Amino acid sequence: MKSLKLIRHFKPQGAGVFMGQHDPDLDGAPISIPSVSADLVITSPLKRAHQSAALIFGDSNFSMNQSFAEICYGQWDGKSWQEIQNQWPDIATAKMENWLGVTPPDGESWSDFSSRVLTAFKEIEIRDASIAILAHAGVNSVINHYLTGEDPLVFTQEYGEVIEY
Repeated sequence: MKSLKLIRHFKPQGAGVFMGQHDPDLDGAPISIPSVSADLVITSPLKRAHQSAALIFGDSNFSMNQSFAEICYGQWDGKSWQEIQNQWPDIATAKMENWLGVTPPDGESWSDFSSRVLTAFKEIEIRDASIAILAHAGVNSVINHYLTGEDPLVFTQEYGEVIEY
């Protein structure tokens, strides 16, 4: 891989909830669109990611990879933390104590999610190309952890932010 750009999608409608695989459109046009070039652009299949890719790269200049979808929070997808605490107080407390080790009801474990993302990433990292992945904070934190060793719990990325490696 010549270079890698991890891009987080622009702000979705309903931001502020556990978005997970909840699949809203973008919340209007972004204030600014980064100027990014890449030989290969791959997005999550979720609307907020491929709509963001279309704004940055044009409608036909990218492909989607199912493995780059955000983690599935199951019954927590689309819910606020307050709703989660009210409906699942014991699981919410356990999650706060062991964020990566506790899985929401009907959700995807962190281990399964990380494995899904890294399997897909390892298949593309061997390509001799500049690559842009337009996905989600969770997906990008897994890839960043793999590349840098940084704890995924301290990884942060704003909507529309580009991180280059």
